[in-house]
Amino acid sequence: MSEFLYGLMAVSILIEALWQILKQAIQPLNPPPYIDSLGTLILGIGICVLAGIDLFSNVGITLAVPYVGQILTGIITSRGSNFTHDLISALYELRKGPSDS
Repeated sequence: MSEFLYGLMAVSILIEALWQILKQAIQPLNPPPYIDSLGTLILGIGICVLAGIDLFSNVGITLAVPYVGQILTGIITSRGSNFTHDLISALYELRKGPSDS
């Protein structure tokens, strides 16, 4: 599972990097403020669906519709590497269980 989570973090960083490049290309068009969220959302979902990345199946959650897990994973990764890092940290803490201290 840790390999998958590292991959998820790498995808999240890739989405941020790609969006920064694309944003510079569309800057002269003076896009509306919501374009940042929409752009990263489209990239996140697209990359996760095309690569078959599904966080939910990797943590043991089976969804009725096959691509929903990939789409939701794309939404998560589109939030950026900080959000993804926080999510990964929370998953590790849940997996580790309550501390003895």
